[in-house]
Amino acid sequence: MKKKLILVIPIILLFIFFSLLIYYWIIPMNTSGVKLSIQKGEYLPVVIKKFNKNGVRLSKVYTKLYYRLFSRQINAGDYYFKSNINLFTLSKILSRGFANGIKVTIPEGFTYNDIIKKLSEKQLIDGDKFKNLYSDKSFIKELGIKSRNLEGYLFPDTYYFDSNNTEQQIIIKMYNNLVDKLEKLNLISKIEKSTFTLNEILTIASLVEWEAKVDSERAIIAQVFLKRLKIYKPLESCATIEYALGEHKEKLSREDLEIKSPYNTYKNFGLPPTPINNPGIKSIRVVLNPADTDYLYFVSKKDGTHEFTKSYKEHLKAKRKYNGQ
Repeated sequence: MKKKLILVIPIILLFIFFSLLIYYWIIPMNTSGVKLSIQKGEYLPVVIKKFNKNGVRLSKVYTKLYYRLFSRQINAGDYYFKSNINLFTLSKILSRGFANGIKVTIPEGFTYNDIIKKLSEKQLIDGDKFKNLYSDKSFIKELGIKSRNLEGYLFPDTYYFDSNNTEQQIIIKMYNNLVDKLEKLNLISKIEKSTFTLNEILTIASLVEWEAKVDSERAIIAQVFLKRLKIYKPLESCATIEYALGEHKEKLSREDLEIKSPYNTYKNFGLPPTPINNPGIKSIRVVLNPADTDYLYFVSKKDGTHEFTKSYKEHLKAKRKYNGQ
């Protein structure tokens, strides 16, 4: 009798274990309305914790066992679950990446107005509401941003937005993405050690973003701007004139260079008051780690690259060569 019990008890326990296992895998969980962001490189234990924090009770034991048995992959993305689903369905969604939402890609160098246009095309925002938030002092202060407007703080990236997101939520998501990227790349500590504020760094980076067409020149262009600031020489950036004009021009006129604006870096010393676009990480990085050269000028060669020169005489020669001036 005892021998039979010894054999029966393990069988019963195994039956209970696998019954609970299957039950756990197929019964829908409370995922309705849950929004979750999974970053690249985050493994299963971290993902389980994130679900638990959002009210979705994922068992560490059963979930890990499931993933071990079926070798499911987890892809980074912003996830929004519209209904309750079970572990089978959940794992499929996580393995193919985000599937529920409106995908929007914001390129590096997009201005705030460019972003308004892009999001409006996707019918995600009320353009006027989004525009009003641009210089809303209380909203900007609430975010902890020390700038007169939001230009430069909406990080260029690919996003998945829920159609129910408010204009404020979209801005917060894009700004938080900037902060997250700076933290993960250990750039926050470098910014804190810099003689420039975050707003100034983003402003210089935005000039680099506008001017640089090839990656190999970013650090050199950053160095030119930083050197001119150091010796108190006007930046004379055509990019800031175009921003003040609100349009791109192949060639600026003398009248353009005389425009009365705090963004006219031909007339005003130092940096413009805010960034002139939303720069990417590459441009932010080179401001913190510029090239080591003596260049003070650069002229477009009309092919996406620039002629860099050290003296005003060399600069004039380059202008005549490429611009006929």
